[in-house]
Amino acid sequence: MSKRMVRQCWALAVIGWSVCSVRADLLIWNGGSGGVWQDGGSGWQSGGSPDVWDNAVPDSASFTGVAPSTVSIAAGGITVGDLSVSGATYGFAGPGTLTLTGGDIAVGAGLVSTMSMALAGSAGFTKTGEGVLVLSNGNKNVSGTVVIEGGAIQVAGVGNGFLGSTSNTAVTLNGGALHGNFAANASPAWAIEVGAGGGELRNLNAGRWQMNQANRLSGSGTLTLSFGTVNSRYELTAAQSTFAGKWILDSAGNNNRFFDITSGFNPGTATGDDVYTLRQASLLLRDGVVLGATNKGIRLINGTSRIGVAGGNTATVAGRITGGVSDHLELSLGSTSSVLVLSNTQNSWLGNTILRTDAASGDVRGTVRLGASEVIPNTGGNVTINAGVVLDLNGFTETIGGLDGSGRVISSTGAATLLVGANGNSPTFTGTIADGGGQLGLTKVGAGTQSLAGTNTYSGVTVVSEGTLKLNAGSSISNTPSITIASNAVLNVASLAGGLTLRSGQTLGGEGEVVGSLTVGDGATLDPGASPGFLTVDSLTLASGSRLLIEVNGTAFPGADYDRVFSDNTLTYQAGWTLEVSFASGLSGTHTVRILEFASYNGTANAPVLTYNETEAENVSFNTATGELTFTGTLVPEPASVVLMLLGGFLLRLRRSVRGGARA
Repeated sequence: MSKRMVRQCWALAVIGWSVCSVRADLLIWNGGSGGVWQDGGSGWQSGGSPDVWDNAVPDSASFTGVAPSTVSIAAGGITVGDLSVSGATYGFAGPGTLTLTGGDIAVGAGLVSTMSMALAGSAGFTKTGEGVLVLSNGNKNVSGTVVIEGGAIQVAGVGNGFLGSTSNTAVTLNGGALHGNFAANASPAWAIEVGAGGGELRNLNAGRWQMNQANRLSGSGTLTLSFGTVNSRYELTAAQSTFAGKWILDSAGNNNRFFDITSGFNPGTATGDDVYTLRQASLLLRDGVVLGATNKGIRLINGTSRIGVAGGNTATVAGRITGGVSDHLELSLGSTSSVLVLSNTQNSWLGNTILRTDAASGDVRGTVRLGASEVIPNTGGNVTINAGVVLDLNGFTETIGGLDGSGRVISSTGAATLLVGANGNSPTFTGTIADGGGQLGLTKVGAGTQSLAGTNTYSGVTVVSEGTLKLNAGSSISNTPSITIASNAVLNVASLAGGLTLRSGQTLGGEGEVVGSLTVGDGATLDPGASPGFLTVDSLTLASGSRLLIEVNGTAFPGADYDRVFSDNTLTYQAGWTLEVSFASGLSGTHTVRILEFASYNGTANAPVLTYNETEAENVSFNTATGELTFTGTLVPEPASVVLMLLGGFLLRLRRSVRGGARA
């Protein structure tokens, strides 16, 4: 018996027996028999001394960098306990078979070890170490469970003999990865359990990894799906209802390496905000897909990820989407009739949102549609709508950070409001905001400047609540019936040729500021203040047929008791404009209040057509040169006051009568 087999015995003194066991040695490769690994062959070391291999125990083998690095299994075959590779890359070939006994195969970090010879064994094996074990050819007829605890195992096929004796080999991923190098499309049937340490599947070649067999996953660890350097895809088509773990989908930022998901796919029973983690991932959703749920969220990490819908298909993203300020989301449309619906009101990703089309034609108008109000984060990044893409508010209210791009915003049904600017940024939208089948209104919020550079035809109201709404050269909002500018907010029309002209039926009001020239056109109305208040305009023209509405509730303080319009430059009166004054009840006495204040004026002779509620005031006049309104309030006493006055007069007369009689 060689020195490798150590006989250990324990005496049982009471009954006079002894118990013995034989322990295998760890042998270090020293070149074998001319590069051949054979039973009984030399070329090994044990404890620094030469030794020979013994299949009977069997021994364990360590390859530490000693040449040759190509190891041939002798025709008679080898049986091994554990096998480790370190220090250099080794390749193992036939003609013999390597029989495994359930031990470990360890490959060191940064190393690749290829086994092209046949494998046998009935107890499976465990892959450890951070390197890669490549199982080439379809002759790996090992039964039992293959456990991958570190590094990766790479296989070239999914049939019998590529990872085990059958195509449905049991695989446990617990900190390791399984790499598929599929030249053609492959549909693995392996029964994969993902342990607490997690695991990874990696598609290395152009063949599609088709996960089209139901319930082939189990366990509760996190499963990562990733790619090598070749463009390909995963097809996620079957339900994995037996899986309790979460998913990391990783395209490494390459949209040609993507996850093709159909409506039959079910991720399993896991819940939380990160059931899906998209690591610069690209997803293609097919018709009827509902990605996530209220309890199955989607987390963005490491940069930009894409969720797209295939041409002519409609899909919904129902899970809550989260992510940091550098985690951007692309929503991609495959064709004109593609629709992607966002439905979760708890979405909170903080990066930018880009609506884009996959089609080459600029005429393609795929649609991102809202399934509820407030599904795009209010204070996230900007929303960029690329040419050919439509954001459909679908009758809902939506607040976004800022609006950018050259696409379209509509509401296909119902009345909707788009609130822009919540992140305080200052983007420019060169596209179109229109009604669609419903009616759309626009509100500017936030501290920044939202610029519009397109022809906007929406017919809902326009409100500048905060910050600045700027109309760039060539842009318009001519169909909005009213524009309201809140205190400290700005409507900037300085870039428009000739400034902004209100058309017939339009009203501009509020307490903010108009930067640039404002012309109140024929049939249009200027309604300053907010019961009442100040409105500031750079230059103002009151055109023929226009109306100026003024509210007078008192006379003490402009802006608080009565409306006032400031024109920082020139005020121009045109013949035939109307001044319409609303006096509050209870005014008495004659007063003069300045309702228009200006640096200079034109058209002094063009006095307004003056209208007012005559029951509350009389002797009303307006001085175009000073902007002053003069009036006399008509106080109408309450009935009780009249009775008291009459009673007071009677008592006074009675008192005088009594006093007169006394004097007599």
